[in-house]
Amino acid sequence: MHDIYYGSALPPDRKPIPLTAPNERIGEPCLHVGSTKVVAVITTDAPDRNSPFSAPDIASRQIAVHLLDFFDHEIKRGRLTGKLLPLQSGVGDIANAPCPRAPTKD
Repeated sequence: MHDIYYGSALPPDRKPIPLTAPNERIGEPCLHVGSTKVVAVITTDAPDRNSPFSAPDIASRQIAVHLLDFFDHEIKRGRLTGKLLPLQSGVGDIANAPCPRAPTKD
């Protein structure tokens, strides 16, 4: 665990996390929890179980198309600039999928 950020509020009062580069850090290296909440501490030498991302399926590709269409629409309406900066995304199959509109290498 690293970069645990406690600066967010619940919606609708949540603000963007003020990071603008992938190497920036804002959080803390530990999770704060009251000692009365801890029931056990388990140490292990087992490696992390990072699962590989799945290949984009039809639903993931359609979500990406809808998102890109939304951004295009908002740019045309003048509510977003063409640079779309900064955008934040999570990590996962959809967030890490290749862009369906990206040029292909022939």
